[in-house]
Amino acid sequence: MVKLRRGTFLAALLFGLVAIALCAVFTGPPSYTMWATVASLLIAGTTVTYVYPVSGTVAPTAIQAAAANAFTAQVFMADGETTVAVTHNWQVSAADLAKLFPVPIAYVSSPGTAVPIVSVALTNSVAVTINKVSAAGSGGTFNVVLFRPHSMMQ
Repeated sequence: MVKLRRGTFLAALLFGLVAIALCAVFTGPPSYTMWATVASLLIAGTTVTYVYPVSGTVAPTAIQAAAANAFTAQVFMADGETTVAVTHNWQVSAADLAKLFPVPIAYVSSPGTAVPIVSVALTNSVAVTINKVSAAGSGGTFNVVLFRPHSMMQ
């Protein structure tokens, strides 16, 4: 965990409260979504939200993943974050990894203030890695879609 000096923490807290106040002025009373967004910006870090074949922040098990030929997730990365592993649990063989399977697609869903430079690496038989350059405004939400090797594709 990152240790913050007291002054840095108080500045971040004040910034968050000002952000909440501005949102309330322009959009009405604070909502759960707004609180969650502000909290994620203050805490920073990466969050992987799995969409299919499971939904939530817990990766699919090998049994859950076995029945799906496609995989989707949303990845939130703060400006300073550079790497996050997305687990698909397909148990892809070394031969299929050498053939560049699974087929990854990653695109920006909700950008920051700068254009992010993002790449996807086939990490191992159960995960891919999303890499992003660390820069001011480069954070945002990225959609990740994977297609597993299938006999019709090979």
